[in-house]
Amino acid sequence: MIAQYLYLIATGLQATFLIWICSSLISISLGGMLGIAMSAVSNGTLRMFLGLYIFIFRGIPLFVQLLLIYFVVPDL
Repeated sequence: MIAQYLYLIATGLQATFLIWICSSLISISLGGMLGIAMSAVSNGTLRMFLGLYIFIFRGIPLFVQLLLIYFVVPDL
């Protein structure tokens, strides 16, 4: 019975790993650029907005962010 679904399980694992690799690359790239921007920017206003962005995304739990993105963003 499991052999019947082995192809579907393998396909699901392949998709999961692809999403994981892509999201890791994107998040590391964006995080690195944001970190470099925070250390390189001397403009107080821009530094404040970058700090606020980091504060919001680090302060709100991931599940709440996902719910907001799923339910609120499509209505905009």
